[in-house]
Amino acid sequence: MNDFQKYSWDAEENEEIILLRRMKYDDPFTVLRKYSKNFLKKLFLDHIHYFDKKNIAFWSLILEMRDEEIEQKTKNNFRTSCKIWRY
Repeated sequence: MNDFQKYSWDAEENEEIILLRRMKYDDPFTVLRKYSKNFLKKLFLDHIHYFDKKNIAFWSLILEMRDEEIEQKTKNNFRTSCKIWRY
């Protein structure tokens, strides 16, 4: 079973979504060996709403991002800035 099939449990075909799933559930060293930090950083920032606080903290450290970058993206993203539930 290849990586694409492993993370396409719902028949998802979008490669970005598969990579986001790999960032959340796969070995981070495997992901970092296969993709450049710049590519992962752009994908991460474009889809920051996909990650929880723990994953955001982890990947921002791994991708050597400043707190200001993360704050700006989360503040301007409706999915992260407008929470209905308090958790």
